[in-house]
Order: sequence, then structure tokens, then C-alpha cells
Amino acid sequence: MLLNKGEHAGARIMSAQSVAMMTRDQLTPDQKRDADLFPNFFATTGWGYGVSVVTAPDDVSPTPGRYGWFGGFGTYWYSDPTRDFVGLLFTPRMFDDVSPAQDFWKAAYQALVA
Repeated sequence: MLLNKGEHAGARIMSAQSVAMMTRDQLTPDQKRDADLFPNFFATTGWGYGVSVVTAPDDVSPTPGRYGWFGGFGTYWYSDPTRDFVGLLFTPRMFDDVSPAQDFWKAAYQALVA
């Protein structure tokens, strides 16, 4: 529904404008500078309305624009409108190390371009 700008199966769920606002970085440079989430987190990531937004090339993809959620109890979701891709990852890991999830996302993106 989000990749389809608010529509699902021909039914409008959200306005396209709401989806665009939700999936666009809403943080100011001052807010990013003062935040202390993870080291360098905001160098490539911002925050929309309820979702993280990749704002610059990163280790996963050279194309910014994917958005989603990474949960503290090992749940991850990303949608990428540039590739028409949705990925879900459910792990039994607490939010202690994101590298296994990063490995998954890197592999998923490599498979998309192969």
C-alpha cells in the first residue's frame, strides 16, 4: 500500500500526500546533531512519521530512499520505492548487534541487482 502511494487493491487507504510526508525525513540538522541514537546514524538516516528513512547511500544500497522500521526485539521491515521492493526480517535477537540484519539487507539488495 505504501509503495503504491496509499492504494491497495484499487482502494485508497491513505492519501498520496500522507504517504510522501510519512516516508520523507522530517528531522532538522539541529535535531540530528543533538540526537545520540547510534554513532553516525543520522549521516545516512532520517526519520519520517513513524518510519526511518535512508537519506544517503549506505552500506546496503547506493540509492537512498528506502524506509521502514527496525525493532528492538529483532523485527525489521523496509520498503524501497526505487526498486518496488519490500523486505521483512524476523529474528530472535534483541537489539544488541545490527550486523546480522545488515548482512541480510546487503544480501537482499545484491540479489535484486543480480
